[in-house]
Amino acid sequence: MSIQILFQVQSVLKLVIDSKQLWQPAVVILVRFDLAISEQVLEQWGRKFRPDSQVYLLFWEESPNGSLNIVSIIEVYSITDVSVVRRVQVQNNRQVTEMISSDFLPKFIEARTLRRSDFQKALIVGVNVENPDYEATIKFKHVNGSEKVEFEDGFVVLEFRYLRDALNFTEGAARWPTYLRQAPNGSLTGLAVPINFGMVDICIGYTEFLEYRMAAPNGITYLHPTFYNSIQVFFTQPGASSIRDIFLNTFTKEIWMALFGTWFIIISCLLTFIRVKVRFNQRVHPADLLFYDGVWIWAAAAICQKGFYASPSSVSIKMIFLIGIISGLILYTAYSAALVSILSVEVVPVKQFYDLLKNNFQIFGDNHIPTAMAVVKSLETEGTISKLRGHNGRSVDLAKAIPKLITSKTAIVSFTDSFDQVAIKRNYQPLYFCKKIYKVLYRQTPAVASMFVKRGSPLREYFNCKIALMNERGILRHMRSMYMASTTINCLKEGGALQQRLALTDMFTAFLILITGFILSVVLVLIERAKSFKIRQRSNARIAEAEVCRNGIVEDSVLGQGFVATRNIKPGTVILDENPVVVCPFTFEDPVYCLTCGLVEEEWQISMRGRRCTRCKWPICSLRCETLAVHAENECQIFANEMFSQLSSLGFLGEDVVMFIRICMFKKWNPDKYQQVLELSSEFNLPPDDWPQGLESAFKWLLDYVEGLELDTEEIAKLHRIFCINCFSGPRPENITSNDFCSTRCVKGLYLQASRINHSCIPNCHWTITPISEYQIRIRTTRAVKKGEPLTHSYWLPIIDQATLARRELIQQKGYFRCECARCQDPTELGTYMSGVVCKACRRNETEGYFLPEDPLNVEADARWKCTCCQKIKLAKEILPVIKELQQRIHKQASWYRRKPFDERFIDFCKSLVNEISGVTLHPNHWIIKCVMEHVVAYLICHRETTMSLELSEYFVKCGKHLLSILDLLTPGITCSRAGVQYQLSSALYYQQLSQQCQQFDLRKSEECEMFLREALKF
Repeated sequence: MSIQILFQVQSVLKLVIDSKQLWQPAVVILVRFDLAISEQVLEQWGRKFRPDSQVYLLFWEESPNGSLNIVSIIEVYSITDVSVVRRVQVQNNRQVTEMISSDFLPKFIEARTLRRSDFQKALIVGVNVENPDYEATIKFKHVNGSEKVEFEDGFVVLEFRYLRDALNFTEGAARWPTYLRQAPNGSLTGLAVPINFGMVDICIGYTEFLEYRMAAPNGITYLHPTFYNSIQVFFTQPGASSIRDIFLNTFTKEIWMALFGTWFIIISCLLTFIRVKVRFNQRVHPADLLFYDGVWIWAAAAICQKGFYASPSSVSIKMIFLIGIISGLILYTAYSAALVSILSVEVVPVKQFYDLLKNNFQIFGDNHIPTAMAVVKSLETEGTISKLRGHNGRSVDLAKAIPKLITSKTAIVSFTDSFDQVAIKRNYQPLYFCKKIYKVLYRQTPAVASMFVKRGSPLREYFNCKIALMNERGILRHMRSMYMASTTINCLKEGGALQQRLALTDMFTAFLILITGFILSVVLVLIERAKSFKIRQRSNARIAEAEVCRNGIVEDSVLGQGFVATRNIKPGTVILDENPVVVCPFTFEDPVYCLTCGLVEEEWQISMRGRRCTRCKWPICSLRCETLAVHAENECQIFANEMFSQLSSLGFLGEDVVMFIRICMFKKWNPDKYQQVLELSSEFNLPPDDWPQGLESAFKWLLDYVEGLELDTEEIAKLHRIFCINCFSGPRPENITSNDFCSTRCVKGLYLQASRINHSCIPNCHWTITPISEYQIRIRTTRAVKKGEPLTHSYWLPIIDQATLARRELIQQKGYFRCECARCQDPTELGTYMSGVVCKACRRNETEGYFLPEDPLNVEADARWKCTCCQKIKLAKEILPVIKELQQRIHKQASWYRRKPFDERFIDFCKSLVNEISGVTLHPNHWIIKCVMEHVVAYLICHRETTMSLELSEYFVKCGKHLLSILDLLTPGITCSRAGVQYQLSSALYYQQLSQQCQQFDLRKSEECEMFLREALKF
């Protein structure tokens, strides 16, 4: 009978053991009380059952009345290596049917966890990683110097030992080299390995709850939480005082805008009052003028309550001055009070995690804390921070990262106990640590951590029961408090009653402004020194060049002294930079020009229409120009004696008068410079027969109004010829600060060195009055100049593109000499045939013949013109009237259409005229045809906003290329005329491309356009 029961029990045991479910079925076996089952058999069975097994043996006996009563219950199970046989006596013997039908048996089964809480000294092995930096968490000791280890101390060891005492098991220790991590394939590594392979029973370290750890194929099972920790971000605070604190935190943006607007109105009123006063009264007190010039400095001084070095004279301006001072006082008081309030309170730039991102901190994660790495990874996924390349990415080792965190804008995500333990191990003093390291909370929800066991471990419910009991009794809270106190550096904050002295960092912005000012001053000094060094270099180069030129001075029977190159010179080389001896406006015709600076009246009439000097009544653009010595100490003294109307009736050019007076004044105030001016005239510069004698008489009459200045007639004539021949004149565009827009100054200046370079109609040099101050002239080569070749330029730039007859006539009128250069002596004008007139006889014979002057230097009406083909002779008076008629015809049409909106009829007129006379009456390169094409190009440039048809744009390009082909012969190299045509031609090509955009894009034309622009930029 016993063998049969034993067989039945073993069959049931096999069924339970072979079950793959994580839950265990409840198995109840009824056994007769008198059946003998030895203790050895029961213990052997017990080793086959887990601690959570539900196999119960119910022993029964038959009562006298025939019912079956339960006498005792035996449960068998094992704790690791210990088999447990537990007998439970049943009081008040219950019948089998009653026990099965009532709730006794279910309650008995549910109470098994409490009954089995005694592990009877079974060995439970705990595992963790040995890390010297975290000995406050767990510390191992080696047994007798061997590899065998035991737990010595630490927060998690105390928790494990409490479980040991509560469950009565034997403590075992094991260590593992790596923490719990996730492999690339999703499985768990590190501490999960010994747990899943049954090498240990429990991991006693606090491990953060992360989803992947439970969902992994070899996932783990967490016990009840034993630790809560906030996710902190550690960093070093940036400078507490900043420009933002000083300027933006004192007032709101609205107040700052209101203040700036108020001061802008005050300054505008001051400037307007003074300008109105000047316009209506034509006279301003010097104190008001001084205040006008320094109004911005006064505004800054009033705001800072520093006063001003001058006060206005006008009562109206004094009122505004007083209002500004009072407003500045109120602003200064309010700003000072707000600033003191800011400096009295400690300003913490980074108060929350968002401030770290706003201050451009680099965020990294503690590689010891998986939760920290998960936070950093989520920030990268969201795009809040960028991903870093490399194997480690944003994962850092705290021991290596803390020094970098102190010295740079780096922030590390970690737990307080982890970060502080590493800092303590690295011997950072608490005082230094509290002063340097700050932390902000990443999120309100703390990270949860606990011990863990193998998935489906039968020990889980026993450990959880005791952990819950520890939590209820406050044991865990006490342990956490003790642990945090031992691992965290507590930084004590000073009370609010304590007053701190202002430190250097509190005045950071003030010192920053001061240092910035000094640095800016040093930079400006260095820039000035660099400029002066370049000027000295240029001066030395000019001196060296002047030495070259001085050694190469030659005499010309017509032009006088001139320079020759004593070495080979490259194109574009600057030969000379020179400031003028004296300047004046080069014309007094409409529009009117400022007598001091040459500014066109159209430029200043917006603010001061028709302004005149308050003393001499001549045109002056501004108060500054009126008070400059170049005007006030020269002609103003003469013209102030009611001379203006008398001068107007003399009929000579006003610029000659002004230039003459300013040069003559040198004899009185600067005799050395006056002598240098006289040296510009040599024996070859004697006045010609047609020299205007009336001018010299007028000049002599003017000198009677200058006390202590006498010049004889010969000296006056010499000075007149000097500035008529040697002055350089032309418009100079520039941006001037007084009027805040682009303006044009038309001036004429006398230059001592530049005047010695002779004139030529085929010059190798070009001059410009540069935008540099003081009307500096710059002369540079347009082409390569060989050694021994004369240095020449054109005295009058506009005439260089004209034909020989007109060019020599203008030179005679302006310079009172006759040019006999190679171009003037060449009938073909360097092969351009600019004066060529078609021979009708040759044209009828279908041959090319053009009338050209036999002697280009002969400008008489009976000068002979010869055909280049049939040698026929005609007189100039037979040819020139036709050209003059065409010239008048063109001038009339151009004058009419220039003031009108864009009208394609003007282009049609030009095209028909060119088709009418080109090759029929005149040579295709004739200056009349060239003039027509210049009008076409200029007209289209002036109306460039007009949409051009393809035909019009192509004609635009044709005219530009034709003009450039002529200039390539007349003025080769880096010249103003070629640069202007190249720029216009690039515009023409651009419009041609726009016209063709609906057809096809021509890359070659774009490249050609770029080429012309680059060539133009060389000038």
